[in-house]
Amino acid sequence: KQDQLARFSSAGPLARTGALKPDLTAPGVAINAARSQHSTGDGMYHSKDGTSMAAPHVAGAAAILTQQHPNWTNTQLKNALTSSTQALSDTYTPYQVGTGRLDVAAAVNRTVQATGSMFFGYFDWPHQPTDTPITKAVTLTNTSTTPVTLNLTTTGNNAFTLNTPTVTVPAKGQIDVPVTGDPTTADIGQHTGYLIGTNPTTGET
Repeated sequence: KQDQLARFSSAGPLARTGALKPDLTAPGVAINAARSQHSTGDGMYHSKDGTSMAAPHVAGAAAILTQQHPNWTNTQLKNALTSSTQALSDTYTPYQVGTGRLDVAAAVNRTVQATGSMFFGYFDWPHQPTDTPITKAVTLTNTSTTPVTLNLTTTGNNAFTLNTPTVTVPAKGQIDVPVTGDPTTADIGQHTGYLIGTNPTTGET
């Protein structure tokens, strides 16, 4: 509840592939939950910790978005949730907290969403001649009736670069943003970062 990662929270990467997980985080510590009549204790509620408390927050947020956008696919719902999270301390990595902490109000109000996490691959050390820069596209979607201009930046280190610092996402349209990952420019280890879009007019990210 204080936007700090619980000591028992699971973390990525995925086994064998090294791909990025989790997608986001949600409150899961000291959550006041309904008590089963078959459990020990007294009263209608009790305090619980764990994924079983965090998951309903995300499911509920998806349900609220589905009410607002009944025709959205599961991928659109997921992208909206991961694109609108509250950033957490920069001491955490995406392998620990994904894009950040679930923010239902932001998910409902934001009109631009991006495709979810992107995995650039696993590269052996020392690098091979085939370990060349890889460019992938992050798709930005604007659900509003007004074009939206965003200033783009990347966090992390120089392993990831952008081809353009500013994009305009057309009304009710999409645009692809190329992101390049270069394994030869980074030290040994895991390298992650965020693509951040900031509206220069409102300051909203």
